[in-house]
Amino acid sequence: MNDSTKLISVIIPTYNRAGCVGDAIDSALNQTYPHVEVLLIDDGSTDDTASLASRYGDRIRYIRQDNKGVSAARNLGISEAAGRWIAFLDSDDEWHPCKLEWQAAHAASDERCVAHVTNTVMAIPGQGDFNVFRARGFTALLGEAQMLERPLQWMIRARFVLPTMMVLTDLARDLGGFNRRYSIAEDHDFCVRAALSGAWGVEPRPTLKIVRKTEAAASLSGQYLHKPVRYYGNLVRIYTALASREDLTPPERSLVERSLVSAKVDLADALTRSGYSALARRALLDSIRLAPTLKNTVKCGLPLLCGRLGAAAIRWKRRMTQREFRRTQLEMGGVQLPASMLAARETADWSAAPAEPEAAHQGAANDR
Repeated sequence: MNDSTKLISVIIPTYNRAGCVGDAIDSALNQTYPHVEVLLIDDGSTDDTASLASRYGDRIRYIRQDNKGVSAARNLGISEAAGRWIAFLDSDDEWHPCKLEWQAAHAASDERCVAHVTNTVMAIPGQGDFNVFRARGFTALLGEAQMLERPLQWMIRARFVLPTMMVLTDLARDLGGFNRRYSIAEDHDFCVRAALSGAWGVEPRPTLKIVRKTEAAASLSGQYLHKPVRYYGNLVRIYTALASREDLTPPERSLVERSLVSAKVDLADALTRSGYSALARRALLDSIRLAPTLKNTVKCGLPLLCGRLGAAAIRWKRRMTQREFRRTQLEMGGVQLPASMLAARETADWSAAPAEPEAAHQGAANDR
């Protein structure tokens, strides 16, 4: 039986993803770290998920609930987890075989660590695989594994870290799990609260492969693609609550306030496109009130003065910026990936022999 002090509980929430969740399950079961339990939380699927789960027998724990949403599914997994650590895996993602081994080793090397995240590879059909840390400019994190004593600012900039997160089970429970009020951006809310709870380890090697599939909008966590008003509205609520905290450092508060302003502008754009002009104007005025700088006043003033035409101009500029960012990703996509990841780029097969962990981390996982 697995020692609960070493055991990592992998939580995979799923809803009607029988066509791809098997790859996620396999990547969790094929970890080089030996102390793993896999919990597949079925949020009321109506496809063949149950049949697929039965093929794994007692290698996984299959738990089904009525359809309640991704937050409730993850919370059920948190309550059922037997391990000291919890790791979250989305049903359409895949892990590198050494992910949990690397994370457990680094976490064991520093008793301050309450959570651990890693670099990611984004796989986009027809475009290739991209090193996310490098593409987002986190060059300071591309060397040795690091321990961030106050990870909030980095976490806000990184935004999507939950699929690589390993967190202490007791902390996840103390935080109350995921806020069921949020059906979208619930992961960001959870990670923000976890980032104020202690130090995070960061592994620069990519251990997660996010595969952007055409049915992404049907997934539990991909619904923001078609519900931008709810998504940006939730971000506004999250940053508003965060800005009210008294334990933020001045740099943290500054970033939170800028993030709140940006979320209000994005919310206004989404409201305008959805036909809620009055609410959009209110969000833009709130943004100007929070940040009455020239740049922000111009950015918000165009949609206020010109309505849909001004909003369209802002969206066009944003699309041009995003297109340049994607072009940069394409140019940088293949640089400095581990040999096993380079093989994965060509074959989409992570079963190749992984790189050995760094000497400083070897054996440390056995101490915890």
